[in-house]
Amino acid sequence: MNRRLSKPFTPYYRGRFAPSPSGPLHYGSLLTAVASYLQARCNHGCWHLRIEDIDPPRQQKGAVRQILTSLRAFGFDWDGPVRYQSQRLAYYQHIAAQLYKDQLAYYCQCSRKQLSSSPEARLGRNYRGNCREMELAPLAGRSLRMRVGTDHVAFNDGVFGRQNYDLQADSGDYVIYRADQLPSYTLAVSLDDIHEGYTELVRGADLLHLSARQLHLMQQFTPQPVQFMHVPIITDSSGQKLSKQNHASALDTRHRSFLLYSALKDLGQEPPKYLSRRSVANIWDWAFSRWQVSLIAPEMMIKQGF
Repeated sequence: MNRRLSKPFTPYYRGRFAPSPSGPLHYGSLLTAVASYLQARCNHGCWHLRIEDIDPPRQQKGAVRQILTSLRAFGFDWDGPVRYQSQRLAYYQHIAAQLYKDQLAYYCQCSRKQLSSSPEARLGRNYRGNCREMELAPLAGRSLRMRVGTDHVAFNDGVFGRQNYDLQADSGDYVIYRADQLPSYTLAVSLDDIHEGYTELVRGADLLHLSARQLHLMQQFTPQPVQFMHVPIITDSSGQKLSKQNHASALDTRHRSFLLYSALKDLGQEPPKYLSRRSVANIWDWAFSRWQVSLIAPEMMIKQGF
C-alpha cells in the first residue's frame, strides 16, 4: 500500500546537488554538480542544493562554508534556500517507526563484525534475513531493516541505460535506520527526494547500485517514479575514486575556468580549447547552448593533478 507524504511529485523538472560536509568539494564533486546543473537548467527546471549532514562522525568543521564558497566561485546559482538534512532527523525517525509498525521493516541485532565474518559475506552474498522472523524489540544498538520481497526493480538510467536488480539476491533486507540511531543514506535521500518533488536524480556512478533500494523504498510512498542519471566515476592514477575519504584535493578556485572546461570535456561535451581561458560566465553560456547527455560515456575516467 502506498503512503502519502507531505508533497507529491511535480510535473516539471526539479533537480538537486547534494554534497556531504565531510570535506571540501573535489574534482569528482564538480563533475557531478556540472552535470546536474546543466540537466536542470537545460530542461528549464529548478536546481536545489541540499547538504547531507546526518553523519556527524564524518563531518569536517567548516566544510559547509567551503562547499558554498566553491559553488559560488564556479558560477552555480541554486533556487531557494539551502536544505539541510540535519533539520529533518525527527521526521526520518517518525517514518522509520511507521514502517516498523506496518511490519515493512524489522529490527536486527547483527553487528557489522558478525556480518562481515559470516559465510554469506565470505561467498560475496548480502544479508540473508538472519533476524527477519525473530520479532526483536526496538532496543539501542539494533538496526532497522526494510523487508525485501521477490520483485525485481528495473529502471532506465540516463547514461548507463537499462538496469535490472533482484533485490533479494543483490542486496537482501537493507538497513534504513542504523544501530547508532541515525537514518541510513537510503532512507534520508528517499524521503527528501519525495518531499522536494525531484523528477531526476543526477549523481555519481558509485551510487548506481543503491538506486534499486531507493526506488523500492520510494514505491512505498508514491507511485510516481523518479528518473536517474549517473555520471562516470573519476579516479586517480592509482585507481582510487576521487573522494573526500581518499583525501582528494580540494577544488582550487584560482583555476576555476580551466577546471570547469575540464569537467565539460570529461562529460563528453567537446568544448573548444580556447574556452579554458574564458570567464566562468562565458563557459556556462557555451555549455547551456550545447549540453547533450548522449555524449557522456559511461566509462570510468582517470585524472591526475586534481
